[in-house]
Amino acid sequence: MDGIELVPTDQDILTAISQVNNQQTFIEKLLRDTLRWPIPKGTSTVEDVAYEWPLSEFHGSGLDQHLLDERILQIQPLDPETQQPWGIFVLRFKSQRTLPERTRYDYRSP
Repeated sequence: MDGIELVPTDQDILTAISQVNNQQTFIEKLLRDTLRWPIPKGTSTVEDVAYEWPLSEFHGSGLDQHLLDERILQIQPLDPETQQPWGIFVLRFKSQRTLPERTRYDYRSP
């Protein structure tokens, strides 16, 4: 199957997630190696490949009271030329025990 890039399986993704233990392994093992996102070598922090969302964009979610540093980061789209309908958001919670009941937020721009 020359020239054909295979999509990672669910097991590939789960294996990569199990190997993530810091920002650098998140970027290298999951995003670049497994999901094959075009992230430059040497990128070591999420801030290098993300942009910040204002909490006001998640109006009424109550999410702000659970965040460690009141920041929501979104990993830059895989391909800015496409209308990628999904994203990966990075949030740091104050405690694992105080996660919001609803941990999946469906944000759609107005």
